Amino acid sequence: MRKYLNRLFFDLSLERYRILEELQENQFTDYDTVKNLQKEKLSSLLCHSFEIPYYQKCFKSLGITHHALETDNPLDILGKLPILSKDLIKENYQDLCASDHQKRGSYINFTGGSTGGPTKFLQDHNYKEHEQAHNSLVYSWRGVDCFDSVFYIWGAARDMNKGFISSVKNFIRNRYYFNCFSLTEKNIRFCIKNLNARKPALIVAYADAIYEIAKYANEHNLFVEPQQAIHTGAGNLYDFMKEEIVKCFQCKVFNHYGARDSGSLASECVAQDGLHLMELHQYVEILDDDNKPVSDGEEGKIVVTTLDNYSMPLIRYEIGDRGIKAPYKKCPCGCVFSKLQSVTGRSEDRVITPDGQYIDSIFFLHIIGVECNQTGDVKKFQVVQNKISEIEINIVPKKDVLDDTVKENIKNQIQDRLGSSIKVIINIVQDIAKTPTGKYRYVINHLYDQNKKNFSVISSPK
Repeated sequence: MRKYLNRLFFDLSLERYRILEELQENQFTDYDTVKNLQKEKLSSLLCHSFEIPYYQKCFKSLGITHHALETDNPLDILGKLPILSKDLIKENYQDLCASDHQKRGSYINFTGGSTGGPTKFLQDHNYKEHEQAHNSLVYSWRGVDCFDSVFYIWGAARDMNKGFISSVKNFIRNRYYFNCFSLTEKNIRFCIKNLNARKPALIVAYADAIYEIAKYANEHNLFVEPQQAIHTGAGNLYDFMKEEIVKCFQCKVFNHYGARDSGSLASECVAQDGLHLMELHQYVEILDDDNKPVSDGEEGKIVVTTLDNYSMPLIRYEIGDRGIKAPYKKCPCGCVFSKLQSVTGRSEDRVITPDGQYIDSIFFLHIIGVECNQTGDVKKFQVVQNKISEIEINIVPKKDVLDDTVKENIKNQIQDRLGSSIKVIINIVQDIAKTPTGKYRYVINHLYDQNKKNFSVISSPK
């Protein structure tokens, strides 16, 4: 009965199902077919963008005519266009909007704003249909259809449905939302109790939140019913986190990468060997800091072109993350979409050394979260850089104090890696705040300069 009502009142979208059916077919065609379809969508988007003031100026300054947009290789044209940043969106908001955006069913959305305040942008009905179809495709890779029960462990207040109507919709759609913004012991136990009772087909969760719940359950020997599958997003899923989650929930954990401004970007399949790019929804580039393409297997900044949002196309949009594209090979799952090898973190979430090196957050996760925390002394930590010659490490200990031996071990190992040019200060704090959307940042760099060139990255200890 619930599935019938769901289909009748809330999920009836012939367009969405058509898109989903095409995706399910195209994922198993061949690589060349997918890339040709992607080029067709990109060509159409670029032609449409010729009428949008911001891009019209870009094309004019580069000497690109509408005829060229219709006849030339769209990838060649794309490579000539400038990078679009969040600041440029804020400065040119009106000029980035299509004149017919209201007819397209446009609506306003915002980025999370964890690094510099939220950015406003438009999305439209066509984008929404494609986005939900891609989400359904990804859920199908977890063995879940759109009518199965889903338990959301989420944090952003704007994503949490409120009110009587929303409650009725969630009941009919078999959706349950647990706000993970404040994971107290009481809330964690309440969450586990609900999971045990509901036995959902899929758990969709913030990576940090589900890790925190799993770690608490494992430490306190709480009984947790084995789950069917877990789908994580809104942050990196590191190996040590995944091990803790699997130990607790006894199921496969799938990593997913997406953003509010560009939608679902890449997701793990059953092979769990990289994340399949949503190539019929976006075109993704991996660029160096001179905006030149890097080779597959090399790290760079992730730049996205959204293919389905005609109300405000985001063309060569620097999303703020860094990643590595995997060399192409057909996946054992049969899907022919290319893969991201990994998302290495946000550009801002790195420490800068005086000699121009950038140190990724994974470095500190390994030292503090794994190597120096085998006894479980550290509950949370966060690295903050306010000076080029100094970093502060805020630590929430499991107990009221942190043993001096553990503290010195952490300090010495980090100091050995960074050298004497950076002073390492350890502060013991009671708690570490999350972002307004409930996410957790391991590194906060107040010195970040997105225009800095020619730096190297240390991603893990030697």
